[in-house]
Amino acid sequence: MGLPDSNSSLLSEDTVTVYVGRKRKKFHIHKALLCYHSSFFSKALDGLFKEHEDRAVYLPDDNVEGFVLFVNWMYNVPPQIASTPAAMMALLALYIMAEKFCIEELKNVSMDGVRASYRENFEFYTQEIEYIYDNTPESSPLRRFMADHLAYGPLVRKARMSKNFLQVMRRGGDFAADFASATVQYSFGAARPPNPTRESNCTYHEHKSSKTCSL
Repeated sequence: MGLPDSNSSLLSEDTVTVYVGRKRKKFHIHKALLCYHSSFFSKALDGLFKEHEDRAVYLPDDNVEGFVLFVNWMYNVPPQIASTPAAMMALLALYIMAEKFCIEELKNVSMDGVRASYRENFEFYTQEIEYIYDNTPESSPLRRFMADHLAYGPLVRKARMSKNFLQVMRRGGDFAADFASATVQYSFGAARPPNPTRESNCTYHEHKSSKTCSL
């Protein structure tokens, strides 16, 4: 979880202001806590950058609702299962921020939330696909999960592809390639491929710096 047991030094009176989104939503956050979790913020706030002098960080291109989830996580409030399209977008934004802020633990936590949300509700929206592929690198586990999840539906659950989904496929690009690869894998793999939302929790995790999962 975000807040370690020995947290007194991280909750000092020393705070910074983070402005998020085009409308500059203002967040006041303990500086030590931000820097403890993220090398992104540590370099900005402790280095020879303008943010260090101003004691402020500007994130105009980031999602406000996703940043709320990030702040909550730092103060020990975990993300909840998304039950609306807006909540799902916020959860996806949280994962993307975790990549940007170099917080591997949060990437894994938010991935668990994304998988649990799609497990509860298979329905997805094309803007979710576009948002993921516009804001993640080719190697992102979130891309891999989304391609696997959407390939699993038609092949195993016999779910119908919506018109919006077919429009995304016609555009080609990375998602179409990933979806085709996942489809081939499912078609020639196990007789009953595992559901991407129900596989081992560690399947779509990264553990370059965080502890490995207990299986």
